[in-house]
Amino acid sequence: MARKARERAESGIYYVEISGNNKLIFVEDDDCRRFLEILKASAEEDFAEICAYVLLSEKICLVVKEGLGGISDLMRDVLPKYTARYNRKYSRSGKLFYDRFKSRPLETAEEALDAVRYIHRLPLKNGAKELRYAFSSYGAYDKGAAELKGGTVMMLCGDSVAQFRLEMERESGFIVEKKSLTDADIAEMLKERLAGLSAQEVENLNPERQADAVRYLHDRGVSIRRLAALLGVNKSAVERTLKAAGAESV
Repeated sequence: MARKARERAESGIYYVEISGNNKLIFVEDDDCRRFLEILKASAEEDFAEICAYVLLSEKICLVVKEGLGGISDLMRDVLPKYTARYNRKYSRSGKLFYDRFKSRPLETAEEALDAVRYIHRLPLKNGAKELRYAFSSYGAYDKGAAELKGGTVMMLCGDSVAQFRLEMERESGFIVEKKSLTDADIAEMLKERLAGLSAQEVENLNPERQADAVRYLHDRGVSIRRLAALLGVNKSAVERTLKAAGAESV
C-alpha cells in the first residue's frame, strides 16, 4: 500500500516529530550535542531555519522553516548521519529511527507560536522543574542569542525576549496530529456555526459572516487550499479573508 503524501505547508513551516525505533536516541549529553551539530550544519547548507527544538531521550521535536529542499530532504540528510555516528559509538547496527517521522503544517502565526510553546514546555511534562532545559532552544531565545534575532519566532514575539518568555509560560493547546476532516465533518461544523447553511451557501454570505465561517473552519483544521476549493475562489482570496479575520499567515 502506497504511503500517504505529506501535507504541504503554504507557509513553509512545519512541526516535526521523530521517534526512536524502540531504542534510546540519546544516551549521553554528548549525543545531544552531536545531533544538534549535524542538524544545524545541514539546515545551514539547505538555508532552512530551525525555529525550535527539544531533544528527549526517545523523541526529537522541531519546528522547521524549510529551505531549498523540503523537510523530508533535510531529515534524509540529518538522520542517517546521526545514526552512523551512534552505531559506531555504541557498537550496534540497524535502524535507530522509525521509517517515517510525523509532520504537521503550521499555516498561521498562532499555530506556529503554539507549536513552539508546545516544544519548549515538553520538558516540564517529563519531570523538568523549569522551562530552561539543556537541550531545547528555549535557553538560546531566553538569552537573546544573536543568531536568533530576526528569526521567525522572535518576529512572532515582536522581537522581544520578555514577550517570548510570557508566551512560553502559557499552556499549549497544540495537537500533533490533526484529525483528517471529511466533507461530512465540514458540513456539520458549518451547520453548528451558521444554522444549517451548506458549504456552497457560504460563498454568498456577506463578507463579515463569510470571514467568520472561514476563520472558524481554518481554526479546526481545514486547510487554506481546501477552503478555496470549497468556496470556489483562489487561495489568495482565502488568505486575505483570514488575514482580515485576524488569522495572519506566517
